[in-house]
Amino acid sequence: MSQPMSPALAAIVKSGQYREYQDQTPELYSLDAAAKARTRILELGAIAKIMNLATVGPDNWPLTSALPFVTVADQAERPVYYVFAPADGQDVGNVKRDPRASLTMDDSLEPGRDRDARAIQIRALAEIVDDAQQWAEAVSALRAKSGSLADTFTRATHALIRVDALRVMVYDVKIRPAFGSVDYFQQ
Repeated sequence: MSQPMSPALAAIVKSGQYREYQDQTPELYSLDAAAKARTRILELGAIAKIMNLATVGPDNWPLTSALPFVTVADQAERPVYYVFAPADGQDVGNVKRDPRASLTMDDSLEPGRDRDARAIQIRALAEIVDDAQQWAEAVSALRAKSGSLADTFTRATHALIRVDALRVMVYDVKIRPAFGSVDYFQQ
């Protein structure tokens, strides 16, 4: 389902701008821990029902929205998130104006999950998907993940936002150290 990242977003990745303030994030995992973290990041995307997506508003203030999504891996096994947002919502306008985004998700609050707790914060780039085939595939993947919830989303009422992960800050009790980072374009 995942198409290559658009040339405009690829240019931002190549510039390395997303690494700004990396000294204020957890250190990059070792190669072994990063491999485990990448697997666990994709697993979390497969089970989490809602993500918190933050976009940059026209006044440069962030807007955070809790939205349904599906996760796929691209050709390089990087997570790509397809997020369903109201078509007339501010999230959509924000993404059209500025592709910078951040998202969070976790499963640490679910009962009985404390021994498997994990949470991620992702620095990402987002863009609106207009392709009908990608839309249909995203709805099909959401139906497989969340059942009839997928039937509430149509192209008339919702937009599909593609979110490409760049750098992921991880808290995961099954990885040592429990806090670390994965940079999908550096490691």
